[in-house]
Amino acid sequence: MNQLLFMLFGADIPGVAETATSAPATESYQWALAKILGSLGLILAFVFFTLWFVRRLSHGRWNQGGAHRIKVLEKRPLSPKTMLYLIEMNGEQVVIAESQLEVRVLSALTEPGSTDE
Repeated sequence: MNQLLFMLFGADIPGVAETATSAPATESYQWALAKILGSLGLILAFVFFTLWFVRRLSHGRWNQGGAHRIKVLEKRPLSPKTMLYLIEMNGEQVVIAESQLEVRVLSALTEPGSTDE
């Protein structure tokens, strides 16, 4: 109430000016700055930890559920619009060509290095 009267009427009211300006400084500026910087550091650490955790989850390390059934062993570009893939599905190696129009199985390999033609 006294501060409101001081703001409205200024220092004309006796006793109001003394109570409004005599608030003790309980904290130093260094301590306040240290608290602010500490809080900022904790917030930044929390943000980085959250981003790391979400990134780890998005790579599927938690929900793999077992071994992968399909692995891309090698891929080579044949042209700017066509790729050649060597994949392994359930232990069998397959050569696949991918273009803008289709995906075609070229051959299945029984042993690494031999073809089934």
